[in-house]
Amino acid sequence: YEQATKIINMCKALVLSLNTVTSARMSYLFQLEKFDEIKQRIKNTINFELMVSIPVTAGIMSINSTFVPIFFGEGYDGVIPILYILSPIIFVVGISNCLGSCYFTPSGQRAKSNKIVLLGAGLNFIINLILIFPLKAIGAAIASIIAELFILVFYLIICKEWISFKTLIKMMYKKIISACFMSIFVCLLSYFFEKNIFLLIIQIAIGAVIYFVFLMILKDDSIINILKKLKKE
Repeated sequence: YEQATKIINMCKALVLSLNTVTSARMSYLFQLEKFDEIKQRIKNTINFELMVSIPVTAGIMSINSTFVPIFFGEGYDGVIPILYILSPIIFVVGISNCLGSCYFTPSGQRAKSNKIVLLGAGLNFIINLILIFPLKAIGAAIASIIAELFILVFYLIICKEWISFKTLIKMMYKKIISACFMSIFVCLLSYFFEKNIFLLIIQIAIGAVIYFVFLMILKDDSIINILKKLKKE
């Protein structure tokens, strides 16, 4: 469990670093009461967050069986199922952290979000008590993902005026479709070729290309906006 969480935390750090630059600007906008711009910036930030976190989540699940033996060596096969369960935490926490940086902190409602986090921690503790004994590390992983989903759902309920479930799903579905195609190709590579460091590098490179190609084919807003900005520059 500890080894699996190390990998998840490294990926979370990559995703969450995208939110660090938004808080100061959002505080300024709340001070000026520019609510339309705030709403649009929250949507844009979450959209970009999803564009990064969804393929990272799908990528870990796809290269899991190749990555674990190479990175950890023999005797760590138990990390593989735990990573499958914990991987969705990357994009779940990404959205939660984004709402914290773009809404709760700038609007002065960090105390409210802290209460939700404490409730999530309490839920995590209770589920751990129930599941760790029969399922061990798998039970701890299940408890973690349930607790993070609990926090995200409550965050979204509080922020429904700024971002709705419907809007979130609309932003996600093309990225999920692209990530699914990416995963299929990546998994096929591990099926036909010997699992080694070279295969892992090829899987990551080809997976990234396939993901962004399908985003362009599906005309996802996030990639279209990036391409427009690049053309202007």
